[in-house]
Amino acid sequence: MGAELRYNTSNVCSAGVPITTNGTRRLLTAGHCTGSTFTNNGNVVGTTYTTAYPGNAHIYGDWKLIQGSTYGMRVFNGIMSSNDNLPISGANYGGRPNGLQICVSGRTTAQTCRYFVTGSYETFTVNGVTANYQLRMYHDGDLDGYGDRSGWESGDSGGPCYYSDGSGGVIVNGIVKGRITPTTGAITYYCSQLTGVRYWDASAYVG
Repeated sequence: MGAELRYNTSNVCSAGVPITTNGTRRLLTAGHCTGSTFTNNGNVVGTTYTTAYPGNAHIYGDWKLIQGSTYGMRVFNGIMSSNDNLPISGANYGGRPNGLQICVSGRTTAQTCRYFVTGSYETFTVNGVTANYQLRMYHDGDLDGYGDRSGWESGDSGGPCYYSDGSGGVIVNGIVKGRITPTTGAITYYCSQLTGVRYWDASAYVG
């Protein structure tokens, strides 16, 4: 999870979270990654199974499921040239308390941590589409107590949002949605919580 998903020839997003529904493991990524076929290094990773975006994003959030390959229960957690990874040991289908940390992994910036939660179950509107069940955060790379502008970049959309389980694995909480970038000052970051996937299908689970 966190690897590149290429679509429509030149567009890129990131692999998010393995989700099992009706006995089949599929791959969750951002719904606003609007392609129908996704590749990595020229190999087909999957095709769209279903999407909540844009028509039902205000109900379920910004996500889609793709299918057609084997999706591993691990998250890339090193630098861009690394194959370092951690096992996904569980999932949080709700929000996360304010002040606690989140990490993300994506094809553009690899793993970045030190995101601090400032709100859960929020809505976020981009290009006229409102997405429900959003986790709001700021990034504080130097831990000086102030938000900065050094978090994820374009192409990281759909990558996993997670935190340590305290035993060498990670708990996934959602996928990268987007950000609000003011002219100056801190950027506000959003992850789509897994809450919306569970609202869509109460039997869906990470695994």
